[in-house]
Amino acid sequence: MRRHPYTWLHLIVLVIVAFVLGFLVVALWNHGRPSGSSGAEGPSSHSVVSVLATAVADPTTAL
Repeated sequence: MRRHPYTWLHLIVLVIVAFVLGFLVVALWNHGRPSGSSGAEGPSSHSVVSVLATAVADPTTAL
C-alpha cells in the first residue's frame, strides 16, 4: 500500500492557506470599487437588521 505524500496536518494547513489567500484576493478586488456602485447587490444588511429589530421590538407588526 502506497503512503500519501501529505498528512492530515498538511491538508488542513493547505486549506487554511487557500481560504486566507482567497479572502485577500476578494478583499483587494473589492477595495478599488466605490461602496455605492450599482450592481446586483441586494438590500444592505443595515436595512435588514432594522426590519428585524423592529419586528422583535413590536411583535404585533407584520413584516
